[in-house]
Amino acid sequence: MKELKETHIHGMITIEQEFPMGLTIGDFGIQIAKDGRVWICVNGQALIRFKPLQGRIESMEEKESYDVQDVINAGYNLEPIKCRNCGSLEVTFNQYIGDAQCAMCGEWQLELPIDKKTKKIWKIPCVWTMYGTMRIEAETIEEAIEMADYPDTPLPENSSYIDDSIEVDYESVYEVNGIEVCLECNKPINPDEAYEIPYHDGDGPYCGKCQTKLIDKED
Repeated sequence: MKELKETHIHGMITIEQEFPMGLTIGDFGIQIAKDGRVWICVNGQALIRFKPLQGRIESMEEKESYDVQDVINAGYNLEPIKCRNCGSLEVTFNQYIGDAQCAMCGEWQLELPIDKKTKKIWKIPCVWTMYGTMRIEAETIEEAIEMADYPDTPLPENSSYIDDSIEVDYESVYEVNGIEVCLECNKPINPDEAYEIPYHDGDGPYCGKCQTKLIDKED
């Protein structure tokens, strides 16, 4: 048997069964998984189970703030919880829902990426094509075809997605995300790139991509 160095890991310990006090002669087994989970068995039955919290060696009590996932992994409430969106510590964990909500921005934490500084959730409008069969009652097939093309004719109940038909709606993708675009080139306007053109006597600003004058919404 190889010698194992003493290691301390913070995690959840489960006692599987009662064990009599005193000396016992029997079979002792231990299993350690790659993710840090440990099983201790006596006479072929699990006695103790251990599950580390995200494989952390340090004690979680040393942290200044926690993420909602820390609370879920621990199985009990940890404070304070830091908001993934605005960084506020006014976050309350709801045991019944299994998620935490920020009192400052109102965001539920599990709906947000862990690192909000580098990742955001964007709304991307898309269109795609579905295929289905209508059942239309008519005297002739020509009449049925005409009725199928009526705008108020119900869509087929059973339909399926046509492969590779999905497309991004580029005309509205910036608008639904609250980003102002240039009306000429339909590119997002970066205030840092909008500039004044000297020979236009300062009547700008102008789009930094197509050099079209940006029109104020009031105009």
